[in-house]
Formats: sequence, structure tokens, C-alpha cells
Amino acid sequence: MNLKLVTIFITLFLSLVNAFEVPDNVFISNLHRQFEVSTALVRENVAISVKAKEDDVSYFYLCYKKELIPHISTMTAFIKEDEDKVLHITQKDDNDSDLTYFKVDLEEPLKSGNRVIVNVGATYVKVLKPYPKYIEQNDDQYVLFKTNVYYLSPYNVTKQKTTFLIDDTIKSYSEEPGPVKEEKDNVYYGPYEDIKPGTEKIVSLHYKLKDRLIHFEKIERTIEISHWCHTVSYKEDLIVHNDGSELKNNFNRIAFQKSQFYTETPSSVKDMIFILPPRAEDIFFVDTIGNVSTSAYHKDNTRTLLQVLPRYPLFGGWKYTWSQGYNNPLDGNVKYNSKLKKYIFQAPILLSLKNVPIDHFKLNVILPEGVRNVDVHLPYSFDSDKRKMTYSYLDTTGRPTIVLEKDNVCDDHYQYFQISYSLPFYFTIQKPLVVAFVIFTLFVISMVWTRIDLSIVKDPRADLHDLAVSYWESVAGDTSTAQKVLSKLISVNETYIQTRDEEAYKSSVENVYIKLEESINALNKTQDLLKDIEQNQLVKNIKKLTDLIEDKKNKINEKGKRVLNARMRIERMDSEAKGAAEMELLKREEAFDQEIKDIDSNIESIVNTQIL
Repeated sequence: MNLKLVTIFITLFLSLVNAFEVPDNVFISNLHRQFEVSTALVRENVAISVKAKEDDVSYFYLCYKKELIPHISTMTAFIKEDEDKVLHITQKDDNDSDLTYFKVDLEEPLKSGNRVIVNVGATYVKVLKPYPKYIEQNDDQYVLFKTNVYYLSPYNVTKQKTTFLIDDTIKSYSEEPGPVKEEKDNVYYGPYEDIKPGTEKIVSLHYKLKDRLIHFEKIERTIEISHWCHTVSYKEDLIVHNDGSELKNNFNRIAFQKSQFYTETPSSVKDMIFILPPRAEDIFFVDTIGNVSTSAYHKDNTRTLLQVLPRYPLFGGWKYTWSQGYNNPLDGNVKYNSKLKKYIFQAPILLSLKNVPIDHFKLNVILPEGVRNVDVHLPYSFDSDKRKMTYSYLDTTGRPTIVLEKDNVCDDHYQYFQISYSLPFYFTIQKPLVVAFVIFTLFVISMVWTRIDLSIVKDPRADLHDLAVSYWESVAGDTSTAQKVLSKLISVNETYIQTRDEEAYKSSVENVYIKLEESINALNKTQDLLKDIEQNQLVKNIKKLTDLIEDKKNKINEKGKRVLNARMRIERMDSEAKGAAEMELLKREEAFDQEIKDIDSNIESIVNTQIL
């Protein structure tokens, strides 16, 4: 029994020692609390007039219910007269109560009787509840928002009022405690006087949400910096979920398509628009099936808009998974600082999508291979900050990768971060050297492999066959050269028809004939070599090739002369006869082109002859 009493005494003593106590050194003379509840993110702005009860007051406390802490995305405090000076906030947990305290450090200590107005802003995620839970396909989206109408303060509050900015149809709201009024789609509670610490009164508002009630379950953003390709690649993997009211009945695609012409489906999500850099290129949008052709983007001098249209509209309880990305020129994100002798990379942490909360955000920044002296400058802290190495094509030492993770993210976190690093010059030529080494190694392996004879019995006909194959490869090369020369002859004829410059034409034709004669002579020499090894069929094929090349040359020249003569006749005709003559000329040109194409087919079939 005595042991039990001692245990109870020790427990009470430890609880008293560890209990968190707020000093009674200030009181709140006036407080104006304002909620913006028209989007999926609820933003609270509180103007607090803090008055000191004693000298040298350098801080005061805020308190929130512990159940609300997981829903707080951001919290900031600043002096009303100077918004640029952000006050430092430190979280203080009280294990013996259901409250969490936040200590706000003032810029300058207050003397007794002096006051300062501090603005506190907080952004809440996933605090709106769809109501009713089930709706029809074309119904509006209504939500329910509940909160304490009094600001939960550890101090006495002399005077307070609370405002809810809704900006849309209000279905109902709590009418107690009064005074309360509705005006221009907004609800005003108070003013209230002499509010004791910890006073609570829950009020609820039921209203139409003009924005979409959605959130991202996960966004993983990967940024890859490449000095070799002179690009910065961005890729995002996203999962979006519609938190709105679910459908009472099955989705009707036909009714949805019809509704696009005469009404809206406010509870569904049909598209999302992301703002990309103005020089973004190679933009893509794919889901688990593949490329989504309904996506679109619009460019101007200041930005690029990517319009993401899912394969189906998202109604309450539905989700959609996809990936998107783009490339940006390296100089759009990376600058070289000659004083520091380092590269400075700067980019936004988040995508630019307003009023949409993110459950879990992950940022991967893959730096170039070989970077040194890496420094990361972040505008705020992350829940997780890790380093690893990433290996990709032709990497040897790997690419340093920065991995940052954070929960409960919103567009308030859309801020820029910087990474500075140095990159030795020799690492810029590392990949070409690796490529050269790999190619050289392959050549060496190929040379060794081709010289190894693994056959048990040597076939005396194998050498002749290999020699014939080698000769025929020369035939294919010479034929290809002749074809290119004949293509040049076509170009010369077309130029002559347009310019009628006979001297230039004769000079060009003479050069073409010289090159063509060289190719035919090479074919004839190979023909003699094939005769020596008794490849009679190949010898006949070469004769056919030279004849076809000659036929193609004559056909090209014949076409050029006839087209020139026809053009000259058409130029002398009146306008009425020109139309019919042009049609007739077009038919003749098509006939010549078909004959030339047939010759090319015959040449190709001969060149591709299989050697037995």
C-alpha cells in the first residue's frame, strides 16, 4: 500500500515538473480573426493587439488543439507595420494537455503598458467536409466547415470578432453566440468582450464551394541538370484525388457530354492548368496507359501554360495518376558566379497550382556527374533531407542527388531554392572519353573475334564465297554513289528549267557525267574480279546494273528536255489554254517519275541479291 502511494506521489511530482505554464505577462486588447474558406485551402489571418503587463516582454504564446496540428500546412507571424520582418515561431508541446503552444519572439521587447499588433497567418489543409456526402452528377458542391468562433488564446482577450469570407451561396450557419450577421455572402461573428483563456464555442457553416475540393496524394518532382546536353529536365509524377461528394448513381458519360453545352458539373474536375517557364520545350503528359492526346499547351513571352485534361472527369472519391515534364535551357536556371567560381542553380520547389494541398511532396535534384562543393539553400525546412548517388547512361562515378521530402504542402511553399556547386573542366569531356573508350574496345573485340577460326574442317569454297561477298559490298557502294550522282543530275535539270542558264547547265552536266563514269568504271573493275573467281551470275547482275544506270540517266535527260519544251510552249499560250496544258504536263511528269521509280526498284532488287 505504501509503495502504491509513493508511486502516485512520484507521478504527480513529475507531471507538475514537466507541466507547461504560460507566463501571465501580456493580455490581448483587441483581436480580429478572418477566415478565407472559398477554396480547398482554409486560410486564417489573425490581427492580435498584444499589450504588455510588465517590462521587457520579448515573446508571447499562441495555442492550438493538438487534433488541428496535422492540418496546419504553414504558419507565419509578422509585425503589422512591417510585413517583411517575419517573427520567429517555436513549437512547444505540452504532454499533459490537448494543446500545442507556439512561442512568438518579438522583434523588440515591450515595456509595461505598450502594445504591438502582430499578424498571424495559418493555412489549413483537409478541414472542409463535403456535405451532403452523396449528390447527383450535375449538383453543386457544398461543404461544411466547423471551428471555434473564439480564438483559442492562453491570455485574456478584451475584444474579439471573427469573419468568414465565403463569396458564394450560404445554406446555413450557426446563429449562436451572437451577435452574428450575414452580409454579401460573408458571415460576421462578434464583437465579443472579456473572453477568458481556453474559451470554446464550435460554430459550423454550410455553403457552396466555388473552387474544386481536391488534393494531391503525392507529387514526386525530379530535376536533372545536364551541362553536357545544356538542359534542365523536369518530371513530375502526380496522384490527384477529388475529396468532394460522391455520386449517388453510376456515372453517365452521355449525360456528361450533353451537359457541356447547357450547364456545368461543378463538383467534377475536368482539367488542371500548370504554369511552366516561357522557354519550356519537349513538353509531355502521359498516364499509365500512354500519351494523353487531349492535353494542350499555350506559349507566350512570359510563360507556358500546360493544360492537363484527364481521360475522364474526376468526381467525388475518384483519383487520377499521371506524369508530366519538360526541358528548359540550362541558362534559364543555371548561372556561373565568377567571384565564387561556382555554378548557381535556382528553380521553384513546387509546381504553380494554387489552392490545392499536397499530402506528400518529394523533390529529387540530380546534379551533373563530378560536381564538387555542393551547397543547398532552402527557404524553409523539410521533414527529410537525404543524399544519394544516381547512375544513368555512361556514368562512371555517379551523379550526386539531393532528396527532400515534406508532408502537408500547399502553394505557400511555392518558393525558389538554390544549389551552388563547382564542376571541374575535365568532367565535361568525361562522357566523350567514355564513349570513345567503349567504341575502341568494341572494335578491338570485333577484330579479335573475326580472326579466330573455330571451324574443325576448313571448307575450300568458304574463301571464295567470302571474297564474292566482299566484292559485292563494293558493288553496293558504287551503285549507291551512282544513284547519288543521278539525283544530282535531276537537280541540275530542274535548275535549268527554272533559270534557262545554258552555260551553267552544260558545266554542271559535264561534272555529273564525269562522276557517273567513275562509278561505272568501278563497277566494271569489280565485274572483272568476279569473272576471275567464276561468279557468272554476279557478273551478269553487274551488266544489268550498268545498263539500268544508263537507262535512268537517259530517262532523266529526256524528262528534262520535254518538260523544258512544254514549259516554253505554255508560256506562249493564252490564259485559257494554260490550265489544260499544265494538267497534261503534270501527267507526263508523273509518267516519267514512275518509269524512273521502276528503274530504281530493279536496281535495288539486284543490289540486294543473296550470294549463295
